[in-house]
Amino acid sequence: MKLKKTYKKNSGKINIIMFFLFCVLTLGLTVGYSSLNKELKISAEAVFRKQEDIRITNLELSEIQNEGLENYKSKYSKNTISVGVDLKNTTSTVKYKVTVSNTGNVAMWIESITEELKNNDYMVYELESINIKELIKPGEQRDFYVIFKYKSDINELPQNTTLDEMLRFKFVKPDSVLAEGSKGGATTTFWNGTEIKREEVEKITFSPTLEQGEGSLGFWDASDKKDGTVIAWYKDSDKNGKYELTVGGIGVVYANPTS
Repeated sequence: MKLKKTYKKNSGKINIIMFFLFCVLTLGLTVGYSSLNKELKISAEAVFRKQEDIRITNLELSEIQNEGLENYKSKYSKNTISVGVDLKNTTSTVKYKVTVSNTGNVAMWIESITEELKNNDYMVYELESINIKELIKPGEQRDFYVIFKYKSDINELPQNTTLDEMLRFKFVKPDSVLAEGSKGGATTTFWNGTEIKREEVEKITFSPTLEQGEGSLGFWDASDKKDGTVIAWYKDSDKNGKYELTVGGIGVVYANPTS
């Protein structure tokens, strides 16, 4: 009889302990889920982070004119192209198509091109279908051409008619610097704009992208150098005759130094 009573007493204690542990575990899971839910909300409102990812994805011979020759198969890397050509005539040309893919989330451009391993000073290259510091938008795949030829002042064929060269492309994210502000009253425009007046704007928002939102009624280049690195666009969502103005840049819009 004493053993049975002792067993029942111990069993009651175990049940109490198990119930206490269950309550602690439940409370812990509730707090953990609450914290996780909070983290998810914070992540959804995270600040835009720029991702720069642009590279050469293809290089191929496009066209040969006036006895131009390709000495060997051209090669490319993320930011270089290597070619070997033979120009048998002063008007000979060899043309290559270069494909560049921007898989990042910010616009990029070719800041500069460096000639490396060049062994013939009589020859030059020129770009076609793209310019230095011309924006390549996020998600854009861009084809352009590099043409190798003799300098314009070469009238007589030099002894060396071959060229081995590597071109290195410097891809960068340009800074988005807002145009200088202009002095004036409510009836004047601002930031290079001619579209709308100050008194017609009821709200200004800054955006980390150059992509215009839906319902845009107009836009203009609001960059300091007028190079397309800052775009301003406006709309009238509530149809009250006042505009919501958005100023977009490449990741970040920097104030003009004279602001």
